[in-house]
This record gives sequence, C-alpha cells and structure tokens, in this order.
Amino acid sequence: QVRRLYSRFKSLAKPSSDYLTREDLLCVPVVGINPLGERLIDVIINDFGESNKINFKQFAVLLARFGRGKVKISNGYNTKENKLKFLFDIYDRNHDLKIDRNELLEVLKMMV
Repeated sequence: QVRRLYSRFKSLAKPSSDYLTREDLLCVPVVGINPLGERLIDVIINDFGESNKINFKQFAVLLARFGRGKVKISNGYNTKENKLKFLFDIYDRNHDLKIDRNELLEVLKMMV
C-alpha cells in the first residue's frame, strides 16, 4: 500500500520534486471540480504541510485519517474524531475552534 501511495504521490508531483504544491493538488480531477476544492487544499497545505507544500510523509499521515480498516480497529489516525476535525477545519480557517458567520457564508457561497 505504501508503495502504491508513494507512486501516486510522485505521479502528482512535478518531476524531481519531493513535494506537492497547491497547483499539483488542483490537477487531481475530483479536487479541481469540487466546489470546496480550494478550501480542501487550504486544509491540506496549511494544516498538514509547510511552506505551501506537502511532502510524502505529511501526505501519508493525512490520507491515513481516511483509510479503511476493520471495524473498531484504528491506526491512531483514522478515528472519527480526526475525520470530524478535518471536516470542521474546512470551515474554521482562522483556527479559533468556532465556525463564525463569515466562515459559514464563505463555504455556502462556494457551493452555489
């Protein structure tokens, strides 16, 4: 699985790059057409990456949150709480642990 994930990571990255950038992630079709794609990339790049890019280890940790496993078996990352935190962070971009009116309106505008 790790080899396949690394292969996918390298196919998304620019040649000879060890990082994914915002532009690389926007090239993923399901992200590029998603109305919340930009917001999703903000969470990925800013919350999991550093300096506006994400390396393979950071990418793997991020995807581990959404890994499928046997029921009631967790890898420590794929807990319900971590999944909900990721979704919450799509809305709460100022990280004040609240979704204020403006944050909610921004997301709603993206969806229409």
